[in-house]
Amino acid sequence: MKLLVFISVALFGASVRSNEDCPTACEECFCTEDPDGYLEIDCEDYREEAFPQCITHKVRSVSITRSEITKLSPQDFVNATALEVLRISESPRLTVIEDGTFEETTSLQEISITNCGLYSLPDELSRGLVNLTVLDLEHNAIKVLPYSWFDGTAIENLYLDDNRLDFLPQGLFDNLPTLQILNLESNDMMELPVSTLKKATSLTHLWLSQNPF
Repeated sequence: MKLLVFISVALFGASVRSNEDCPTACEECFCTEDPDGYLEIDCEDYREEAFPQCITHKVRSVSITRSEITKLSPQDFVNATALEVLRISESPRLTVIEDGTFEETTSLQEISITNCGLYSLPDELSRGLVNLTVLDLEHNAIKVLPYSWFDGTAIENLYLDDNRLDFLPQGLFDNLPTLQILNLESNDMMELPVSTLKKATSLTHLWLSQNPF
């Protein structure tokens, strides 16, 4: 009995400390402080339509699952200078990422927006993503990729499977020599010209199954 009481108190205390670590407007999320003093924020079943307005310069990682968020905007990340990882999943109402959303997030290394409702990407979305190496947009409804979307990035792993892409613009990967992994499975592409990947000289893994070639 004493052991059970001790465990209960310990767990309760840890939960309280984690909540206290959360910035204002993120109290409903679970927050962990890493050894360097930066925060990792984890929000499950987040029921607000707006992105949580608590991403300060002390936040390194954000994970949001099963949310009602409808869009991502530049003001959501204006102070996110230390953010390295952004993961959003199972949020079908998320359909829009506004132009310039990630302009201030120069530390971002991974963006994962999966099982959401994205159907297009703005031309200037990649502006500021100079350190991005992983982009995972699988299980959305994306139909078109802007020609210059990857310019200025250093993406190594790109996951676009289970979307609605029916073609890739010529030269899309010309300025992405870092690309190693590309998943295009389960899209609507009728063809993929060899020239599209001609300059992707680091590519080692390519998935194309379940396209109507």
